[in-house]
Amino acid sequence: MRDGTSGRRGIAETAALKAHRAGLIDPKAAQYGGQTIKLMGDGALMEFASVVDAVRFAVEVQCVMRDRNADVAEDQRLEFRIGINIGDVIAEDGDIHGDGVNVAARLEGLAQPGGICIRRNVRNQVRDKLDLDLEDLGEVEVKNIERPIRASHIVLNEKAAALATAVVAPPPDKRSRWRQVAAAVALGVAYYDARKYQEAATTLASRKSPNLKSNLYLAAAYAQLGRQDEAQATVQKILEENPDSSIKLWGGAQPYQREVDLNHYIQGLRTAGLPE
Repeated sequence: MRDGTSGRRGIAETAALKAHRAGLIDPKAAQYGGQTIKLMGDGALMEFASVVDAVRFAVEVQCVMRDRNADVAEDQRLEFRIGINIGDVIAEDGDIHGDGVNVAARLEGLAQPGGICIRRNVRNQVRDKLDLDLEDLGEVEVKNIERPIRASHIVLNEKAAALATAVVAPPPDKRSRWRQVAAAVALGVAYYDARKYQEAATTLASRKSPNLKSNLYLAAAYAQLGRQDEAQATVQKILEENPDSSIKLWGGAQPYQREVDLNHYIQGLRTAGLPE
């Protein structure tokens, strides 16, 4: 099984992709017995013991992503394409390759943004086990595959949505919990740097145990939104926990490569009321 994304890429989009992997894709893969063989840029190669489980995984992920994208501007959406195939693979040095993988990659290319494309052998295995509607694409010529392949789109309608189950993450160990916290803060910072202040404020304010970095960026985001009371309240909390905090102390603490980005961060802190 192959998945990839379409849409504009940037710092915020990369951070959002990591957040979706941690909060949706990885838990769903664990639920259905899948494993990620390797990540390839914004795509992934995954393997499932059961094709029915692979299809359920794909349908649930795409339905959740459709709901998450409902209120997001079209040019800012993160949309996956998923291709599913049954085929022989060669396992070597922790990787898999072969015609089964190659066909899955071509099916991913045939999928629509936010959609799923499957080969006929997958359709034959799931049609009596999952109540889904399919759109037959017929025989399709694809690059580097000797013969045409018979492919179908899975229609993500009410039948597909009815398969959805809750996202249940496995109990995290201390290291994975730390990584999730770091990813959430990184996503909020990325939104701020991309001038998406509302998304930054929402992400950072949702943390149950905010740290200094998240509070600094939260104050700056509130200030950029003109929510001065909330910005000042966040600054007050920073000063209560870290009395020596100042723009001089923390303004240059972030490793910005561009001066314009550093000045943008400092301007947010200054507007929020952090002492010089």
